[in-house]
Amino acid sequence: EELTARIKSLTETVAQQQKTINSQQHTISTQQNTIAKLAGQNGSAGGGGATGGGGNTNNNEKRKKKKCKNCGKMVMHKAEDCLELPANEGKRFDGWKSVFEGMVNPHYPNKN
Repeated sequence: EELTARIKSLTETVAQQQKTINSQQHTISTQQNTIAKLAGQNGSAGGGGATGGGGNTNNNEKRKKKKCKNCGKMVMHKAEDCLELPANEGKRFDGWKSVFEGMVNPHYPNKN
């Protein structure tokens, strides 16, 4: 009798948990559909705020990475905003390291 009661209790607990899981799956599905609709209205699946990222207000035009003449990396920052420039030293975040650190001559980066 005690075992039967315990099995019944566990069965009810599992049934309740399954209801909760089903409800959560429905909520997730609804949220995914809403996100997909919003992304379709915006013209992109991502973005960086109300303007679509980086101040680009034209949703049909995505920002493209360009090779920076200062750091040599494919980036989206303007050449004059590059953190490698001494003028931008104050904008560097904690832990920032130069891409030229450890190079013998930063004007001719190693092509390893």
